[in-house]
Amino acid sequence: MSSRKPTSWLLQSKLTPPSMSERAVARAHLLDKLTAERKCRVSIICAPAGYGKTTLLTQAYERLQEEGRRAAWLTLDPFDKDPRQLLVHLSASLRQAGLPIAEISELNTGDVSGKTIYYFTGLIFDAIIKDNSDYHLILDDYHEIGCKKVDDFFDYFLKSAPRNLKFIISSRTRPNLSLSRFFVRGELQEFSTKDLRFSHNEAAEYFAGSLSDNDLGAIINKVEGWPAALRLFQLTWQANGNVGGIAAGFTGTSAECADYLSEQVFLNTPRELQDFLLLSSVPERISGDLMNYLTGRDDGWRNIEELERRNLLISAIDADRQWFRYHRLFKDFLLGRLTRSSQEIIVDLHRKSAQWFAEKQALREAVYHARQAGNPTLALEIIEKHGGWRIAVRGEGVIFSQLAEIPSALCEPFVRTRLGQIYAMMQSGELSAAAAMCKNLRHSLQRSDAPTMIPHIRAEVCLMEYVMNVYEDRPFTVEEVQAVEDQFESLSMIDDQTRILIGILFSFSAFSAGDYERSLHAGLKVHPLAKFDETAYLRNYITMYLGLSSFALGRLDDAARYYQSIISFLQGRSINFSGQIAAAKILLAEVLYERGNLPQASSLISEAMPVLEHFSGWFDLFEAAYGTLASIAARGGDLASTLSYLEEKDAGRSALGRDRLHTLIGIISARELLRAGDIAAAETLLQRADIQALISDEALRTPADPRLYVRALMALARHSIQRRNFKTAQIYCQALEKATGQTARKKYLVARHMLTAATRLGVGDFAAALEEAARAAEISKKHGLLQSLADEADLIQSAIMAHGAAPAMVIKQMAAVLGMPEDDHRAATVKDAPSMAHVMTEREREIVDLISSGCTSKEIARALGMSINTVLWHRKNLYRKLAVSTRSQLIRRMRDKNTALHIQA
Repeated sequence: MSSRKPTSWLLQSKLTPPSMSERAVARAHLLDKLTAERKCRVSIICAPAGYGKTTLLTQAYERLQEEGRRAAWLTLDPFDKDPRQLLVHLSASLRQAGLPIAEISELNTGDVSGKTIYYFTGLIFDAIIKDNSDYHLILDDYHEIGCKKVDDFFDYFLKSAPRNLKFIISSRTRPNLSLSRFFVRGELQEFSTKDLRFSHNEAAEYFAGSLSDNDLGAIINKVEGWPAALRLFQLTWQANGNVGGIAAGFTGTSAECADYLSEQVFLNTPRELQDFLLLSSVPERISGDLMNYLTGRDDGWRNIEELERRNLLISAIDADRQWFRYHRLFKDFLLGRLTRSSQEIIVDLHRKSAQWFAEKQALREAVYHARQAGNPTLALEIIEKHGGWRIAVRGEGVIFSQLAEIPSALCEPFVRTRLGQIYAMMQSGELSAAAAMCKNLRHSLQRSDAPTMIPHIRAEVCLMEYVMNVYEDRPFTVEEVQAVEDQFESLSMIDDQTRILIGILFSFSAFSAGDYERSLHAGLKVHPLAKFDETAYLRNYITMYLGLSSFALGRLDDAARYYQSIISFLQGRSINFSGQIAAAKILLAEVLYERGNLPQASSLISEAMPVLEHFSGWFDLFEAAYGTLASIAARGGDLASTLSYLEEKDAGRSALGRDRLHTLIGIISARELLRAGDIAAAETLLQRADIQALISDEALRTPADPRLYVRALMALARHSIQRRNFKTAQIYCQALEKATGQTARKKYLVARHMLTAATRLGVGDFAAALEEAARAAEISKKHGLLQSLADEADLIQSAIMAHGAAPAMVIKQMAAVLGMPEDDHRAATVKDAPSMAHVMTEREREIVDLISSGCTSKEIARALGMSINTVLWHRKNLYRKLAVSTRSQLIRRMRDKNTALHIQA
């Protein structure tokens, strides 16, 4: 059995309501209250087992769908006791109901880049507000997850939810939630046992006239309207036929119902089926093969078929009918009976279930049953046996969350499992905790009682520390990675997963050093090994670096092919890979942008960026993402909100200690502000200490970070050209030539030659300017880097304008070289372009309209589905563009009929 089947089963059963019996009674009066379009926001249905809560919720779900309203379903179970996993499932259910929000399954795998669940909750609420439709979130079996951690989180979820999200919650016990606020506001309705009892008419409808009024009255009185007891009565009556005698002896208390199940259902089955029922009540789902293992017999499938034939509250949960589960009431009865018989048998069945699921690679369920057996050592042994950290690098990091409550002293001998915990922490952004655990692990190895294992374990610890360097954005050399590989080779213990992971580290280190050919070679060397499911997670990382290296070398077709192969390989496989799909889309968008395909690039970026924020990325990915996003925004007219977004991301990344990203975002923002003509704002960024440190005298001799150094030089050269300080620009261009040479990224070479051409024009060296422009055009044409050329073309115009004496022939030749219009660039630039102070984007026009109508910044944010910081950023830019300093001045300015405002395309 594939290790992904449990996830498939989970999703099928959790996100859709169970099938209803054709004889289910429509509870019209209850449905009217549950689905009414009124101010009630929270509905709580609280009753013991068997009162038809799930059936009622299913009917509400179907009515809402029939009326074209948004209904989301989620069946809760013990696995949802982790708030992160609960939020994943809440998001999935709302998305299935039509909410336009990306998957956040990285919470499930741990890939959260240090963000909290409250951050992701905000994303869901923003999407609901923006969608502006009423949503009904139906949660069945809340009692399954009742614990303080989940209650606290869900309290926050209820309290903070937007008004167009309504809740319908069922539970056997009253949820431990703060509901008084909803009660006081008249937004709470509760349904108890007395509300869910079948009336005489409903019971008559259920039995479809097959009972006399006297018999029906007798049974209703006996069971006090308990729907499950009516069902159980029906089973017994159909088996025995003596309605009057059965009704007379039937009682309605829970204990008597258990007796009834025992005497009239359970004991009326053959003895061998009784034993089978009891033994099969322990697992959450059963198959014939599993039961053969648990019972030591070979009649598992035959018994399941017989139970189905007898209609003994068992149903298939998958289309292939390989897995089955009991009705919860019946399962509870069976498990209770088995518990009274022998607690030791239950422990043994959990232990055997753990072993069976482990053998079938269903490790999540295996670990669950080991924990239920009260045997944390078995859980650790299962994970250790199946590779420890190798499980995590397959994308199954969520398994390690089940180990959180196991004492660290008990975990100590299971080193590979602890490495898996470290890897899972890194994926979730818990870098300091991962580093602390790694340090403790090294310390414990120094006093290990198993010296023969130390070399093997030390090699794996060392490997994991280099993976941590990637997450912490601490570059390392190819030589360091080679030493790790030599260490594994010397121990004759290098498997395919290890070899691929080392190959990724080789590619990463070579790419960081600017040796793109070597990075490509390292990836091609191990890529053929990544063919199977157990290496799928790693396969995509190595493929990403094949694409990144190809793109840097100007091989855009190869890069696009690699990224598209990741998307094709992962789509439809598992929700666990949504982060990698998003990463591939972002990298593909960078290629499409360079090719000049802005619409498709913009579409991919829009799809992927929300997912990226939940995905534990790394510098190379964020460099591509933020750079492409800003460039697209600059061309699409929404630069202000994008720069505000980058500012927010900058704060988040800086909180993780990712200083390079802080510097990168500053340089990207400065570059786009310069292109937009906001030289003063760009200057403020470029004068920051971290950017200035990149170009200090010492850095000019030996740059500590060549990539950021080159980016800073390009931004500073552009700034000098736009300031018409061409002598300073020459200094930066000379440093650029030395730093890039011929092995740099091809797009950097295009930019360098264009910057140098503009500088030469500015000082009147027209021949050299034409030569530099021709080189830029040649590289651009050869490698398809259309946008890199176009992005710097405005500098040529700026330099021509600055010089003022450029001969017409030079202008014509420059236009021919770069493929630009042959008209007078100076005239076009000066006369035709609207002033930056009078250019408004569509989004700014919307904000102006809302300000004019009296809306506050908070109300504007809510209306447009953006953060308050983004609104304030827009307001600041509007005040600057319209030369006003107050809200009233802005409104008066907008009413001035003589104000010529242009809407930027």
